[in-house]
Amino acid sequence: MTGRRFSAVVPAVSEAVAWARARADEARLPEARGLDLELAAEEALMNVCLHAYGGQGGEVALRAERTGEGFVLEIEDSGPPFDPLSAEAPDTTLPLEAREIGGLGILLVRRVTDQVRWRREKGRNVLTLVFALPDAGEGREDRCSSH
Repeated sequence: MTGRRFSAVVPAVSEAVAWARARADEARLPEARGLDLELAAEEALMNVCLHAYGGQGGEVALRAERTGEGFVLEIEDSGPPFDPLSAEAPDTTLPLEAREIGGLGILLVRRVTDQVRWRREKGRNVLTLVFALPDAGEGREDRCSSH
């Protein structure tokens, strides 16, 4: 897996997202899915900056590769153990003023990815985002079309 470390501060999020997007482009993730990747990565990275380190800074490691599953992005931090997938999904049927704060970000991440996994490994949180890739024939057609 190709990897890179970034400061876990809000101003560094755009650079980290751009790095992830460049790896996705190299893996030939279709444009629309690349936008989903940017959205999911930004949400996850902002959560690391604001919650894992309490806005005090730290480090986040990104790893990316094309696998049999598709394009895989791992986001790793050394904040306190936190499994965002175990949080109860927000009730989006309630009026805004009646909703609890929080939970929409992970809901968004789940909706724009094909798979999300979390694990705690060697004292670190590892969030894995998976984006399915079209087969080679479909990918070639997507790149050659003129929309």
